[in-house]
Amino acid sequence: MIRRLLLLWLVGAASLGWSRAAGLREYDVLRAFPPGRLAALSAGDLPDTNGLAGGNRLMGRWIEAGSQRGSCRAVIAAVVADDLERADRAWRGVEVTFAHQREDGGFHAEPRPNGNSSVTGGAAVETAYFFLQEMGRMILVIRQSPHEAHFRDRIAVLEPKLRRACDFLVAGEPTILPKSRKAVNRVFIAAKAFGTCGLVLRDDAMVATARRLVGEALQQRDAEGVFLEHGGRDSSYNAVSLLFAQVLALHVPIPELDEALVRAARWQVSRVLVSGEVDNRGNTRTGVGKEPGYNGQPKSINYNEVMLALTLNGIVHTNAAGLEAADRVFAWTQRETHRTPWVSGTNRIVLDGRERTVLLDLPEKAQPGAPLVLVFHGFTGSAAGIRTATAFSHVAGPLGWVVAYPEGTRDAQGRSFFNVGYEFHRHEAVRDLAAMRELAGRLVRDLQLDPRAVFVTGFSNGGDFAFYLASESPPWVRAIAPVGGTMMSSWGQAVRGARGVSVLAVNTVDDAITRWEGDPGNRDGWGAYLAVLDVHRRWSGVGGARPVVQVDENLRLHAADTERGASEVLLYELATGGHRWPEKLGGQPTAKVICDFFGRARKPTEIVLPE
Repeated sequence: MIRRLLLLWLVGAASLGWSRAAGLREYDVLRAFPPGRLAALSAGDLPDTNGLAGGNRLMGRWIEAGSQRGSCRAVIAAVVADDLERADRAWRGVEVTFAHQREDGGFHAEPRPNGNSSVTGGAAVETAYFFLQEMGRMILVIRQSPHEAHFRDRIAVLEPKLRRACDFLVAGEPTILPKSRKAVNRVFIAAKAFGTCGLVLRDDAMVATARRLVGEALQQRDAEGVFLEHGGRDSSYNAVSLLFAQVLALHVPIPELDEALVRAARWQVSRVLVSGEVDNRGNTRTGVGKEPGYNGQPKSINYNEVMLALTLNGIVHTNAAGLEAADRVFAWTQRETHRTPWVSGTNRIVLDGRERTVLLDLPEKAQPGAPLVLVFHGFTGSAAGIRTATAFSHVAGPLGWVVAYPEGTRDAQGRSFFNVGYEFHRHEAVRDLAAMRELAGRLVRDLQLDPRAVFVTGFSNGGDFAFYLASESPPWVRAIAPVGGTMMSSWGQAVRGARGVSVLAVNTVDDAITRWEGDPGNRDGWGAYLAVLDVHRRWSGVGGARPVVQVDENLRLHAADTERGASEVLLYELATGGHRWPEKLGGQPTAKVICDFFGRARKPTEIVLPE
């Protein structure tokens, strides 16, 4: 779906002569959203029959203007969907807001349920710009749409009131940074109010203020480009900053902001777990019970704004990873209504548009938060065959772990495989990476497994695929254990350090299929691939190698300290044994050694991507 969406968008943009440098229209970007996505995300924005939106609607009475911004979002979504009847209903919220405008241009306010108040001072300015940033955006999107004439007279009536509100905002601008400098998302929201309303009113001074506020906000980032919130990282508020800054950038071109958004989005994608849940570990404000929200309840992750931020950024910057992450987050929010009835045994499901077969072993007493292990078979092999050969379920099942054995697809010669880029598979279009990420996400969501404890093992082609999965950026597996596997030069050369993924590899020196010395010249026809020790060094990164341990006469253990100490990188070197899954390692069943290794990887270590 992501690839099709990007293709349609790029073809359409090219046909109209657009480029990111020349500027995209927000109306057209919103029209490129996945079908139904914008409508679903704006479903709660429609004001009630009294024109109340957001927190005002929730409380059944007028409290402040900022809560009314949802009515503007509802108008935008309806206009994009060509639903003018719904847009007219949503417009009622805009009219009600200006019915509460004061003589000074600000808006009447009552104390919030959490005890705070926007009656006077900087808080009154803040609630005004929270509403105005969506108001200005709404008018700009309407003017970009085919429905401008439908709203023209109403906009003309409101413009003098908007001018008064913006005069109030301009007068109160000195309060913004002292009040909100540490909450960088609010600085962007204020900048968006000045920028979009300035464009509506043709007020160059307001647009200049927007640019200056953006400059202040860009100072509040860490070395990785994450927008800081109260001095640290927050996986919800970084998305909020990303969302509002991205919308502003569509209307007010700011090159340095474009660059910053790419970096902030990269980190945001890394905080989306394979299940689609947004990781809240280390957050300064949301999801950790540190701060009361509007109604006094602890602040939580704003999933709608995460999805909007990733989708907008994904389309504007042709960021496939962002769009895929947005799809996962959307699936997380819909998990109760789209649950797969998984059973122990054979499951047939559609993954990435293809019907696939997955053998599943569910423990008798499956507990929420249990790990998931994916086991991949070799080239021409089968799920049933690798299940028998590894005996993995016999070890993992008593631990309460869920074990899945996916069946590979068939190539042009009818041979089962997982696509890692072999030379003779260069024309194969199957996207196993996307399919297996989708499989893991659905299993974790449906069975309430631990999204931070997804482990992968496999043999031969399945071992190659384990390496390939873990090489994705950002990684979504916590540990891998490839047996008889390697990395193709085409993608393996890019691996530089474990990036929080623990690796246990098992290779045999006399293996004639996955050669110990690699095959840089492609003499065997698989395609060029790396030597075993080169693979080990690449996952170790710049960490120091430990002394090699002679476990027994046929087995040596290579270990390394990773560059950030966040993972374990081991290589079991068998002198003899050929190309097969070894029954034992150092006197213990191989499956047991791997399970013990996966168990050690279950620790609350944050996956941090290197620069």
